[in-house]
Amino acid sequence: MRSVGVSYPAINASDLGDIPVHLPPPKSQRAIANHLDRETTRLDALVAAKERVLELLAEKRRALITRAVTRGLDPSAPLRGSGVPWLGEIPEHWRVERLKFHLHGIEQGWSPICDKMPATLEEWGVLKAGCVNGWDFDSNENKRLPEAIRSRTQELADLIIQIWPVPQNHRSGFSPDRPRLRKKVHLSDLIRGGALEPGLSLFPRRKKFSARVATLLPDGRVEVDGVAFSSPSEAATSITGHPTNGWWFFLVDQASRRSLRTVRRDYVNAMAVDVEDDEAEEDGDEDEG
Repeated sequence: MRSVGVSYPAINASDLGDIPVHLPPPKSQRAIANHLDRETTRLDALVAAKERVLELLAEKRRALITRAVTRGLDPSAPLRGSGVPWLGEIPEHWRVERLKFHLHGIEQGWSPICDKMPATLEEWGVLKAGCVNGWDFDSNENKRLPEAIRSRTQELADLIIQIWPVPQNHRSGFSPDRPRLRKKVHLSDLIRGGALEPGLSLFPRRKKFSARVATLLPDGRVEVDGVAFSSPSEAATSITGHPTNGWWFFLVDQASRRSLRTVRRDYVNAMAVDVEDDEAEEDGDEDEG
């Protein structure tokens, strides 16, 4: 036996070689090796089985959370259509209410120093407090994160998706696969695209205007009390007497509270386009539903 390379300075190669070593006979060595092989194989199988159990428990956890969030805690509760394609049916007794009625307040909070411009589809941004208005989310209300933070955020998002994958029949909004075209969408576009039918009744969102039902004309104009208006916001303003966002104001279905803006959002999502010039924001009055 020789010591090669750096060795303990108090022992030289010859001293190390003279140390007696007790070895069991070959038969015992083979028995020990076989025993270790069997036991390590059994332990590996137990570890694999436990990992599978953990995977199944995590899957069950995700399924329970998804079920509770989308269907509630009572499996026997009657269901109705939510009006949201990806969500499907929801409990019949659930109501649509404004978030502010269930909060003590909304604060700006803390965010990193950002660029003074919105993020593009390939970039990350921080949402502004005004990103939700009139029941609708405006993704352009954001500030772009600097590159160093964006790369770290992407890394964290990838890890989160690996730990908690998107549930079945749902989709993630993290990474669009293709660039989106930008155009202004009119009611006439929705008619040509089959999203709306000419002659459709448009119902005012507020009860006090419920008698002022408008009609969608074949050319995309909106008729109210025999007068045709070129846009839903002009029609809504004629009803309320002050500037009103008609895309938010008019409902195409009173039961589901589905608005023109929701129809337009579904259309632009399906056609991979973004709305370039939106109507003025809703005026902020309460929804008397």
